[in-house]
Amino acid sequence: MTSHAASTSRLEEGVTVHDESVLSAGVVVSAASRMQIDDGSVVDNPESVWVGYEAPYFEAAVGWQDGDGITTTTVPLLLRSGEVVGVGVAEGSAGGGAGGDVEATQFWTPLPRDCPEGTEPGFLLDGHYQPVLVIQVWSASLQDALATIVVSAGDVEYTGAQGLNPVEIPEGLASVEVVTLVGGFACDATLDAAEVTAGDNLGDVAGVGAAAPIPDQIETGRLYGYGDDALVGGYPAPLGPDAGPAVEEFGGEPARLVLSAGEDRWVFDATWSERDDLPYDDAGWFVALSQVWDCGSPDLIEPGDYEARLIYSGADGDEVGTATLTDVTVVSGVPSIPELAGE
Repeated sequence: MTSHAASTSRLEEGVTVHDESVLSAGVVVSAASRMQIDDGSVVDNPESVWVGYEAPYFEAAVGWQDGDGITTTTVPLLLRSGEVVGVGVAEGSAGGGAGGDVEATQFWTPLPRDCPEGTEPGFLLDGHYQPVLVIQVWSASLQDALATIVVSAGDVEYTGAQGLNPVEIPEGLASVEVVTLVGGFACDATLDAAEVTAGDNLGDVAGVGAAAPIPDQIETGRLYGYGDDALVGGYPAPLGPDAGPAVEEFGGEPARLVLSAGEDRWVFDATWSERDDLPYDDAGWFVALSQVWDCGSPDLIEPGDYEARLIYSGADGDEVGTATLTDVTVVSGVPSIPELAGE
């Protein structure tokens, strides 16, 4: 990942003169390191950044006394151990006379792995990064670099960067599209949470794009039992051996799954366990879903595709969270066990 401004400079903090003719232009740069928090407040000289909730930037002004024959380019970068790992939006100014514009502008520091061509691949770690602002002074033709000015915010500790890593969803699990700090386990609160959409997001984005500890396909035999267990409900549905992280993040109990179709809602209590004692299933993680008959529809759920909401505890201390999931398909019988498959 490179930038035009970085291509002719070692990014050493301070001023590097490449052509002494630039000295007659009287280029003036002022810059301050700041950070905007998600409530709109601003912090000067931040020492740490919580990715997703706090946004660092430089407030900078670039001017000149005599800009005849020069052009400036300003670009925010993010470094880690001296390597450029993020390239922000560059802005340019053309000279042409005395008194160049010195109005302050916000230059937002890119996130790790961000660049103008899109997100670069690679696994990100939390740790110390260095936001810098690079101002390069060029000849009017942009052929010759005259000077490079580098302003550094110093080492800034980033937390939450690992949440930017691509998430692999284990096969057979639903995934999380929206998380909100709303919901509750009383029936009215549960049904209200089932109405949450992306537009209602209250800002808690932890876990978005992650795996949910709910199958993307649920068998009616797992919901209501089969054979001698008919209608007892809650026979564990397999999640596979790799569902541990999803259970850890969203599997707090109490928890409820709400499946919706039109105005109808089916509510199920959810409990998770790691088991190796079930006669028809391989060892792994399981979720038992038991219908709450006095909340939502009192009927058996029919096969089909359903919108899904997982209302779970522990979203933020004692808060209750609602995860909007990808659609869940209900199928008849127990097709995962051929001898018990529905017709």
